[in-house]
Amino acid sequence: MSNEIQLLSNDLNIITAEINSYKQVAGQAIFEIGRRLKHVKENDLVHGEWEKWCNSIGMSRNHATKFITVYNNNSLIDSTSNQLGLEALYQITTIPEESRDSLHEVPSTGEIKHLNEMTVRELREVKKALKEAEQDKKRLERELDEAKNIDHDELIEDLKRDIEYKEELVDIEKERTELLKERLHDTELQLKKHEEFKQKIKTVTESEDSMGKLVAATTEVSNFMFLVEDMLQTVAPIKYSNAIMSVSESKTAKENLLSTVNRVEAWCREVRATIDKNDAIEVL
Repeated sequence: MSNEIQLLSNDLNIITAEINSYKQVAGQAIFEIGRRLKHVKENDLVHGEWEKWCNSIGMSRNHATKFITVYNNNSLIDSTSNQLGLEALYQITTIPEESRDSLHEVPSTGEIKHLNEMTVRELREVKKALKEAEQDKKRLERELDEAKNIDHDELIEDLKRDIEYKEELVDIEKERTELLKERLHDTELQLKKHEEFKQKIKTVTESEDSMGKLVAATTEVSNFMFLVEDMLQTVAPIKYSNAIMSVSESKTAKENLLSTVNRVEAWCREVRATIDKNDAIEVL
């Protein structure tokens, strides 16, 4: 290794020129390999055994395809691309031509770079973003074309049918509302009749109660009258008895008899007052 280093020039200008030369050779080698692979494939120099031949030179079929793709687009690659590897060149050549000279934002980092300044991973990110943007653009264009191609007369007819259908729904709802109103009215009438019937029953019941009370009171008064009549018949002859005639001779007997008479008179006054009171209430 030390011997090899000694063989190199110590002149920086010469070293710089050598590096640029090898970079040019490395980049040119990719195009030249792609050119020859294309020639072999298009002219079928391997007699239908393209993949087998690729493997024989230590290259997969997919790897060979990338070389050919880069070669097919070599005129579109900037001179600075000579320093890029195969994978980076392949990613650039598979990006739409109109986007190759533009600056792009790397989605994962937000950095703004030219394609030649990106790593393979960054190129893949940008390529994916451009593809999704193109798909969105085509989708919008397709939707716009579909909107332009709509038969407006048919659309108007659809709208008319939709309006007619909704008007039918409104009419049905109106009929349903009217039916509900009629049912509500019938129900209110039935409730009113029911309340009137209940009031009549209540009035009759109260009338029957009043009549019952009157009958009971009349019966009770009649029983009382019989009792008073029996009492009078029992005690009436006493006023002619010798005891009554002689009561004045006994102060105690006289006082007791007068007390009893006073109690009877007071009771009679109370009964009369109650009768007179009830008569006044009825008149009012």
